[in-house]
Amino acid sequence: MTYRLKDFGSYTAGGRQVHVTQGEPQMVQFTRSAAYKMDPRGHFAIEHAYVQYFIPEPRNSAAPVVLVHGGGMSGSCWETTPDGRAGWLHLLLDRGYEVHVVDNVERGRAGFARITGMGLRCCAACKKHGNCSASATNRGSKPAPPLTVNAFPWPILTLSPAASCPVGWAQPSC
Repeated sequence: MTYRLKDFGSYTAGGRQVHVTQGEPQMVQFTRSAAYKMDPRGHFAIEHAYVQYFIPEPRNSAAPVVLVHGGGMSGSCWETTPDGRAGWLHLLLDRGYEVHVVDNVERGRAGFARITGMGLRCCAACKKHGNCSASATNRGSKPAPPLTVNAFPWPILTLSPAASCPVGWAQPSC
């Protein structure tokens, strides 16, 4: 399987920036000779999805494909099958599809920051709908707008991380 890429890159969707002023630096010992000084203070991006995109050359005229993992997995699950064969990412690129691979909130490259004393909250969609199942197709009574060919649904993708309650942060109302 061989394909050429016209472009590839990454971006984040959703989330917010927080500034942490609490905590003291501490040494984390990985091995006898390897250690890292971790400072819990600073500016952190949280509650966002990480998306990596691939645009093949030539690209077909179909709408882009968004691959979203399930459970505790990450976007890398689309690269290969468990027995080593090419996964959906490579099969779609080989057929000329533009592909966006999502690492959802607190998964894979989306990052994770447990921030002490932040008053951890449930996502805005949870508050609005009373649960954590709000998504692009379950946004209350307003249906999602129809997509036109070759129009990537950026606003809808941005709702994906906002509709997720991070693991360990879900509150009883979720």
